[in-house]
Amino acid sequence: MLQSITEFLRGCTALKNRHITMEILGTDDDAVAVKTVACNPILHRYADGDSLRQFTFSVMSRESGQDAGLSAAFYEALVQRLKEGLPVLAQGQTPQRFEIVNSAAPDEHDYSSTRYELVCRLIYYQKGA
Repeated sequence: MLQSITEFLRGCTALKNRHITMEILGTDDDAVAVKTVACNPILHRYADGDSLRQFTFSVMSRESGQDAGLSAAFYEALVQRLKEGLPVLAQGQTPQRFEIVNSAAPDEHDYSSTRYELVCRLIYYQKGA
C-alpha cells in the first residue's frame, strides 16, 4: 500500500526534483519521506466479508530555515495532487478518496532546518477477507 501511494505522489510536480524515501526521512534539506501511521484499518465490515478500510500515512519533509515559503507552496501542491486522483492498488482493493487528517505543520525545528509533516489517510474498499 505504501509503495502504491509513494508512486502516486511521485507524479506531483512539486516532488519532481526531490528524493522520496519510504519510512525514514533523510537528514538532507529537501528530503521527503512517506511513512506508515498506525491505525485500525477496518472502518466497516459488510455481511459478505467485504470491508471499507483506511490506510493512514504521513508525508514528511525537511526544509532549510530560509525555505518556509517554499514549504507552504510544496504542501499546497501536494494536497492538490491528493485531490486530483487516486493510486493504483492491489487486486481486490478499490481506492475511494484521500482525506487530510492533520495539515502540514512544523513538527521539529533545529538551528538549520525544520521538519514538516502532513498526515493523510486513503479510504478504500477491500473485496473479501
